[in-house]
Amino acid sequence: MIEKTCRTCGHVGPVEEFIKGLNWCKKCKAEYSKTWKKAGGSNTEIRTCNSCGKTASVTEFINHRNTCKICDNKRNNERRYSEDPNKIKICTKCNYEGKASEFEPGRNRCKKCLSDYGKVVTPKWRANNAEHVMAYGIRYYEQNKTRLSVQKKKWVKLNIVKVYASNRNRIAHLKSVPGQHSAEDIVSLHTQQLGLCTYCRTELGTNYHVDHIIPLSREGSSNWPSNLQLLCPQCNCSKHDKNHEEYLEYRRYRGLPVFDNQEAA
Repeated sequence: MIEKTCRTCGHVGPVEEFIKGLNWCKKCKAEYSKTWKKAGGSNTEIRTCNSCGKTASVTEFINHRNTCKICDNKRNNERRYSEDPNKIKICTKCNYEGKASEFEPGRNRCKKCLSDYGKVVTPKWRANNAEHVMAYGIRYYEQNKTRLSVQKKKWVKLNIVKVYASNRNRIAHLKSVPGQHSAEDIVSLHTQQLGLCTYCRTELGTNYHVDHIIPLSREGSSNWPSNLQLLCPQCNCSKHDKNHEEYLEYRRYRGLPVFDNQEAA
């Protein structure tokens, strides 16, 4: 028979007489609960942490241990992240067997199972706690406004092609024009055009405009990659809302060069 010793009164007895997972007998737990209720549901007990020596209210400690929450979190993190990455573990969900590096630190579930679980549970939780999520978002933004602003500007600068593609998709959606494209489509289009403007053959580099061959304001237009072309700023501004044929006529009228392959476009 397995026996335990109560940390409060020193009673030694079988595990059935103790609170599950704690070295605290049920009698001491009952007396503690009565004292807590008489105090109006609050505990004014003061404890000292065995790890850092901090003295504080019992509410800042873990359950009935003499370890404060901060020290407990540090210890748990050290325990979780000090695990041998080559240790073999088995997932309790899908029974996958692999190295500890393929599992969440300190967990017996593989990263794929945890990811799938999060995709199912997180949206439901957010939907059921919409007000809490919104309030937290507002509070977090107010507390980190400067840092988030700098971070956003840095991300936009590094991902300007994605930002512009997203803006074009949004405008097309507002105008009820079908289709969408990504930053990868624009990069691919730049390669197909050999980095040259469709009409004047000027080298584009990074200074180019993405033009809809059939403008969004015209019937039959789309926002698919097949209706896009890269132009230099001068050609795009002069093209305005003209379609391909109309712009070629405009270039002939102004005495601007028109290349053979544009005639067949």
